[in-house]
Amino acid sequence: MPRAVDFELSTDGTNFVPVLSLANEVSDKDYAVIVKDLVGTVHPQPARYVKMTAHNYGKIPPWHPGAGGDAFIFADEIIIE
Repeated sequence: MPRAVDFELSTDGTNFVPVLSLANEVSDKDYAVIVKDLVGTVHPQPARYVKMTAHNYGKIPPWHPGAGGDAFIFADEIIIE
């Protein structure tokens, strides 16, 4: 899971404005299978482009079985309404 997810909006695809940041509250050490929706609200405003940045953990910490390796984020759905 990501540490956090940031959203930015743009009308021209070049100049983006940050509009929302969502922190992940699931513990790093929770090994259960978890499906977590990170949900937030953005006030209506003109936009044509959405940029989403999911922040991973970088190197996997020493207590994890994959210690020292690169962390990955896998997402199967991103819904913007």
